[in-house]
Amino acid sequence: MSHADGMSIVTTKPKKFYVITGTIIEIPPPYREYAKNKLLLGLYLSENEPTASMLFEHLVYELKLLIASDYIFVINNINIQLRFQLFKADLPCRSLCTCIKQHNGYYACSHCLQRGNTLANGSNNVYYPYVTTSPSSPRTHQQYVIASNQAELNNGQLSVEGIFGASPLLSLFSNVQSNVPFDYMHLCC
Repeated sequence: MSHADGMSIVTTKPKKFYVITGTIIEIPPPYREYAKNKLLLGLYLSENEPTASMLFEHLVYELKLLIASDYIFVINNINIQLRFQLFKADLPCRSLCTCIKQHNGYYACSHCLQRGNTLANGSNNVYYPYVTTSPSSPRTHQQYVIASNQAELNNGQLSVEGIFGASPLLSLFSNVQSNVPFDYMHLCC
């Protein structure tokens, strides 16, 4: 499982700082959450917001090489084969890393194709009404990949069903909806 998060570290001259870590799921909880058991997979520090390609292109390349080579980790006489199971991030970072609009944009849900409506008060806020009569159709992983490829053709200038580009992470997922879950804190707290 990998995890990414971004934060501002200086308020006088804003810098963007992103950390990408990995967790070995085979280590039982709570030991897997200890700092000494985390894998540092990447760091990013700049005045500019990164793109998904900047954060993950090289990392995905290296992970694919390790997966293809059938590399086995041995920890305490336990063989662990590398596979990419889950990507965990808070909603703003999840949006950046999977190249989908944030929660206040049209087609912001990675699970369905509901467009959303603009508030009538003249603001640019988008809301998603509860609909019981004709719920929106679910978004499949294949639709996600097709929309990301179409968005790449226009260089991310226009989003296609809320997706504004192809994330390098998509090549690791068998299903973006289940491999990139929503984060509890931003949904419920």
